[in-house]
Amino acid sequence: AGLFAELREKFGTRCDVLSAFYAGWLMFMDSELHRTLRAALRTPIAMATQRALECLDRELEQLLSAFPRGQSVEFVSDFAVPLAARMLGMVIGLPQECALEIPKLSTPMVHFLGHRSHSREEIGRVLEAISQMTELMDRHSAKSPAGTLLGSLDKVVACIRSASVNLARRRDEHSR
Repeated sequence: AGLFAELREKFGTRCDVLSAFYAGWLMFMDSELHRTLRAALRTPIAMATQRALECLDRELEQLLSAFPRGQSVEFVSDFAVPLAARMLGMVIGLPQECALEIPKLSTPMVHFLGHRSHSREEIGRVLEAISQMTELMDRHSAKSPAGTLLGSLDKVVACIRSASVNLARRRDEHSR
């Protein structure tokens, strides 16, 4: 509410619609642990994204050269999804052949987030997809290059553990 009060003060009632829209979201309500996690991920994500962008021309060339000349292709499934998967795979630190698993595994998760009611089967598919994504990342985390998310995982986990310990210590001090 503090952020929206500031916006309303600065811009007037035009922010009321925006404020109402975001009122139920967790936006700007990060816990200290979440802020710590975001801070720990900021540099690895920036480095990995830069590395992926440097490879973009090569990835585009590889994808485009695979298309038969003079024939039509399905833009989304033949080009956009594989390109996004390859780039995301580079950021995460997955080998190219595993990156194409990302769209397959993330589809049930994204669908789950986009709907309010879920059947047991949908929940099962999401849990299975999360399990498979975790296994995929576990298999490749030790081999992932520095400057990728998986390659930086040890630093991120250490940061989270440290923040958790600090938060627990503060809670103990406040409860006394």
